[in-house]
This record gives sequence, structure tokens and C-alpha cells, in this order.
Amino acid sequence: MRIEIFTAPGCPSCEGAVRAAVAAAEGLDEPIELRVINVLEVLERAVRLGVRATPAIAVDGELVLTGMPSVPAMRTLLEARLHGRPRAEVDGSEGDDGLSDR
Repeated sequence: MRIEIFTAPGCPSCEGAVRAAVAAAEGLDEPIELRVINVLEVLERAVRLGVRATPAIAVDGELVLTGMPSVPAMRTLLEARLHGRPRAEVDGSEGDDGLSDR
């Protein structure tokens, strides 16, 4: 599984999103490749993925959320991806589970 966290200089939530993703990925049953990417260095790719704000997180090339996730919400999302469950089964409104609707 490849996790990409799009960040930007001066982004107040980006460091927390990186920490949440690292914590959520710990102990998963699949190797994780985690990349922290300055959105300004890959602007065209970010636009193609639909990144409109930072932090933004893509899993296996698909933008899955924007904003700072909680560790439990990020863990739920990653586990669902590992088990092939569609995003809609784990994604609610931002206030309910810490995931944004993107």
C-alpha cells in the first residue's frame, strides 16, 4: 500500500496529518510505503488527483481525504482498503469519524 501525504510550506495541520498516518499504518499486515510530498513540487500530479488543500492524503494513487484525520479514522480507512471495502463503507461526515468527505 502506498500512502502519499501532500503538504505545503506553512501548513499548520500537515505535521499532524503525517503523524496520524504513521501511527495508523503501524502494525498493518501489509508493507506500507509512506511518502510526504511538498505539493508545490508536484503541482500537476496533485491537480490530477484533485488536491485542493493541504494536508491531503492519497492511498494507492487515489485521493481519499483532505484535512487532518484522527488516528482511529485513518486506521479504519487503511484497514478497509486492505480488505477491499469501498471507501463509502468507512467514510461519513467529517464530524462523525474524523474523515473528511474530501
